[in-house]
Amino acid sequence: MSPDFIFLFSGENPETKATSITFRRGVPSAPLVRRSCRRTVQPLGVFIIMENLGRDKSFLQWVMMANGAAMLMGGMFIMSKGKTMKPQTMLSLGLLISAAATVGIGWSHHTVLTLALQTVSGFFYPCIHIGINTLLLRHKDTAYMGRVGGIMGPMFMASW
Repeated sequence: MSPDFIFLFSGENPETKATSITFRRGVPSAPLVRRSCRRTVQPLGVFIIMENLGRDKSFLQWVMMANGAAMLMGGMFIMSKGKTMKPQTMLSLGLLISAAATVGIGWSHHTVLTLALQTVSGFFYPCIHIGINTLLLRHKDTAYMGRVGGIMGPMFMASW
C-alpha cells in the first residue's frame, strides 16, 4: 500500500493538519493535468467550427491563429499599460470579457462574429494571466511561487 500525500493550504497548522486534503499516491502531475485539460477544451473548438459554423474541422487553425495573434497584441498592450492598472482590475476585466466572449462564441453561427469574439477573447487573455501572477507575487510567500507557477503554467497552456 502506498503512503498518502497531504496537500496543505497556506495559513494552516501543520501539526493538526486542519483544512488539509489527503490524496492517494498518484497525485496528478503537470503533464497529466495538461493532457486532461486539453482533451476537454479542444473538442469544444471543433464543435463550434463544425456544428455552429458548418465549416470543416481544418478551419479551427484559422480561429486559433486569430486568438494567438490577438494574445500577442494584448500582451504588448498590457506591458505598456500594466503599471497604470491594478492587478484586480486587470483580472476582473479579463475574466468578464473572456466569459462574455466565450458565451458569444457558443451562441454564434456567423464566421465573422466568431472570429471577432475569438480575437477579443485572445486580446484580454493576458489580463487574466498577468493579473493572477501579479497578485500572487505581491501576496504570497516566495516559497510557494515555484509550486503555484508550476501548476499555473500548464493550466494556462492547456486552456489556450
